[in-house]
Amino acid sequence: MFDPKMSVGKILGFLFLILIMAILFSKNFLKCKGQALCFYSTLKKYRDADSFLTQTYEIRLSLVDAPEIEQTDGIKALEFVKKICPEGSLILVDQDDLQKFDRYGRIIAKVYCKGKNLNEELVKNGYAKVLKEFCNQSEFSNESWVNNFC
Repeated sequence: MFDPKMSVGKILGFLFLILIMAILFSKNFLKCKGQALCFYSTLKKYRDADSFLTQTYEIRLSLVDAPEIEQTDGIKALEFVKKICPEGSLILVDQDDLQKFDRYGRIIAKVYCKGKNLNEELVKNGYAKVLKEFCNQSEFSNESWVNNFC
């Protein structure tokens, strides 16, 4: 038998769910600035401490330069960032509006994992340096984690 009260309740519940989803996936909720890409993805594999693969893209952390794996402290930097954000973690990628891609086609971005800014954590803990030569080419150059460098 048809119960109109139950149908209205289901419709309202469904509309409420859609509203919540729209709020959760808006750029303001996601902490992203600007008009460039902003998305959640799974971190699949690290190349080194400042670059990695997601399900769809290759990402390079904006304004950050960590040692390569074969360089001194490269493994330490990678181990540090893997503790904060292990492979398989959900990340939030905020593409840099002023420098969207590097010469290798990687997305240049600020990346959050478990509420932490990976760019900032690497610099703050001494595992990476700020790329000062890119300060005038990054939307993130005025943020507190690079203020002393840019």
